[in-house]
Amino acid sequence: MNETEKLDIIIREVGGLRTEMQDMKSEMQDMKSDIRELKADVRDLQTDVKELQTDVKELQTDVKELQTDVKGLKTDVKELQTGMQTLQSEVDIMQMDIDKLQTSMKRVELHLENVTDKNIRIVAEGHLDLYNKLSEAARVSNNEEMLGIRVNILEEDVRLIKEAIAFMPA
Repeated sequence: MNETEKLDIIIREVGGLRTEMQDMKSEMQDMKSDIRELKADVRDLQTDVKELQTDVKELQTDVKELQTDVKGLKTDVKELQTGMQTLQSEVDIMQMDIDKLQTSMKRVELHLENVTDKNIRIVAEGHLDLYNKLSEAARVSNNEEMLGIRVNILEEDVRLIKEAIAFMPA
C-alpha cells in the first residue's frame, strides 16, 4: 500500500466521515428544531399549568365559599329543625288542650241534656200548672167582679124601687 492508496483510503474515510458529519448535522438541526418545538410546547404547558393553577386557586376559593355557605345552611337547618320541634311540641300541647276542651264540652252537653233540660221541663210544667191555676183564678175573679157589678146594679134597682114605693101614696 503506497501512499496514494493510503491517501485515497483516508480521503474516502474522511469523505465518509463528512457524510456522517453532515448526516449528524442534519440530525442535530432536526433535534434542535424538535427541541425548539419541545421548548415551545413546554412554554405552552407552563402557561396552561399557570392557568390551571389560577383556576384551581379560584376553585379552592369557591369551594371555601361553598363550605362556608354549607355551614351556614347547616346552621339554618338545625335552627329550623329546632323550631319545628318546638312548633310540634306546641301543636301537641294544643291538641291535648283541644281534646280536653272536647271532653269538657261533651260533659257540658250531657249535663245540659240530662240535668238542665230535665229541670227546665219540670219548671215549665210547674209554670203551666201555675198558669192554669192563675187562668182559673182570673176567671173566678172575673166572675166575682161581674157578680159584684150585678149586685151593685140590683142594689141600685132595689133602692130605686124602695124610693118609688116610699113616694107612692098608700
